[in-house]
Amino acid sequence: MTILHKILSLAWRIWFVIMAALATLFIGVLFVLPLSCFPKYFKTAYYFERLWAKMIFFGSGLRIKKAGFIEIESNHPYVVISNHTSMMDIMLMLILHPKPMVFVGKKELISLPVFGFIFKRMNITVDRKDAKSRIQVFRDAKRCISEGKSICIFPEGGVPHEDILLNDFLDGPFAIAIMNGVPLITMTICGMKEILPYAYFRGKPGKVIVSVNQVLETDRLNKTHIPEIKQTCYHLIRINLMRCLMDQGKPIPKRLRKRELND
Repeated sequence: MTILHKILSLAWRIWFVIMAALATLFIGVLFVLPLSCFPKYFKTAYYFERLWAKMIFFGSGLRIKKAGFIEIESNHPYVVISNHTSMMDIMLMLILHPKPMVFVGKKELISLPVFGFIFKRMNITVDRKDAKSRIQVFRDAKRCISEGKSICIFPEGGVPHEDILLNDFLDGPFAIAIMNGVPLITMTICGMKEILPYAYFRGKPGKVIVSVNQVLETDRLNKTHIPEIKQTCYHLIRINLMRCLMDQGKPIPKRLRKRELND
């Protein structure tokens, strides 16, 4: 990468931070934050939360391309899962899902200024090292689904390192879908890692490709089906990631290149 590219990437990163700060101040603080304190205003808060996400996402020069996108039935709650690429995945999901949705995220998110305060009140946090916290997630998810809210979980449990294509999945999202008998929707996010990599001198505005791989019904399944459906969803997302990278001529992460190509 040339010095010019590094300068341009850093400039874009600075612009991204400015957009995030402006959106947080004028939408997050003035609208979402006070509304999030009152559960009865959840739908209104979610509406402004989506505006917040759109201002940051599109204002930073990012755009969305839907590839093989299946329209989702919006009259019923569901559990949606996707590969995890960056903090912007939450913003992306907010933009794509107009129906009120609750995210399940690690407790560390609540330490973030403004965002953390709002996330704690509108979503579900979990301490994966605490058994009681993990059990509480299932109770909270059941309550949210009974209220007509959908659940979004990134089953990798965190953003994997750049050289990992897709981390192993946790059981939680699949157990929640099966225990509540709601559809499980698998989505793939492609391109976000290149836009927002770990390095400060890399990154640029660009296109994020999103696909809905499949809608899986769970109302006839039980806990014994969790390993099977988890593996099915992992395979669906992984294959779509592979195809997307190959179609764009991008390299497959070295760590899993041999394994993925052989599968």
